[in-house]
Amino acid sequence: MATGSKSKLTFRIQGMDCAEEVAILKSELGPLVESVEQLRFDVLNGKLVIDGASNLSPEQIVQAVAKTGMHAEAWRDQSQPNTSSFWQTYGRSILTTASGIFGFSGFVSHVAIAGGFANSLGSEGMGVA
Repeated sequence: MATGSKSKLTFRIQGMDCAEEVAILKSELGPLVESVEQLRFDVLNGKLVIDGASNLSPEQIVQAVAKTGMHAEAWRDQSQPNTSSFWQTYGRSILTTASGIFGFSGFVSHVAIAGGFANSLGSEGMGVA
């Protein structure tokens, strides 16, 4: 199918998370397009692409999707520069690493205080000498 001169509409579909919703959308949108093969679905990203949609308006698609109980909105590329702070980007990794270091240091100090590795894993509090 040549789509050189035909337009393409792209939408984010909220509520589309499995093949069942894709089938529902195909049955609702199929009559609006020339062929169901014009509909492409990306379930993981909640994305719908309609190839060769020159005779459709975005409003028609939004209304048709709304009939299914889902919500459609125009797709916006997420290619904007990352404006999150250092802490937002690396905070979880820093805290996880710090937790591991402190946990390991606590175990090493317990081994030192108990007088060895075997004693640190011993049966404390069980009446075994």
